[in-house]
Amino acid sequence: MTTATERIRSDYLTAAVVTGGDPTDDFADLLDDVSLERIQAALSSGFSRAVFDGVEAAGRLGKEAEEILPTLIQSFRLCGDSTKWKVVEEAEADLPTTLELIRMEVIETIGEAGLSSRAALTLLAEVLNDDDDALHFAVFTAINQLGSKASDLAAGVERYLAGLDDRELPVMSKPYLRVAATESLSAIQ
Repeated sequence: MTTATERIRSDYLTAAVVTGGDPTDDFADLLDDVSLERIQAALSSGFSRAVFDGVEAAGRLGKEAEEILPTLIQSFRLCGDSTKWKVVEEAEADLPTTLELIRMEVIETIGEAGLSSRAALTLLAEVLNDDDDALHFAVFTAINQLGSKASDLAAGVERYLAGLDDRELPVMSKPYLRVAATESLSAIQ
């Protein structure tokens, strides 16, 4: 159980809500008592800290997380648009960083839980088409965790590697992304 003196990871995130969101419950209890229904409620709450805690807890569900994959994907997409969020309380991580961390957590959950459905793999492939190096690293981590279950992504990773030099990504990240993509390609095959 989390004690009053401990800070949970979501405490470092900016508290924000979407229209109709409820900032009264951060669902921190999910970190001690994983419940599919509570995770679903956290993901649907419209409160950044609750969404983060829900995503983090979903990774502990294993294959059972497949039941809430549509809501995980919905949370990922919602966090891609900071204009839909209203800050309630600033924290160490500003709003854009908070939303990025939630998106990364969704991707990592796909790998942790071993989710290899078409919807999960489609999301991973879509992310590689965006120019966001942090999310790319999360995708490659998820692919490594999925291994051969992510074999449908092999051609996309090969295209990624072939076009990496032309991508609008931080120059300093490109060598590390190349290594991560190459490792993922090996994990797939």
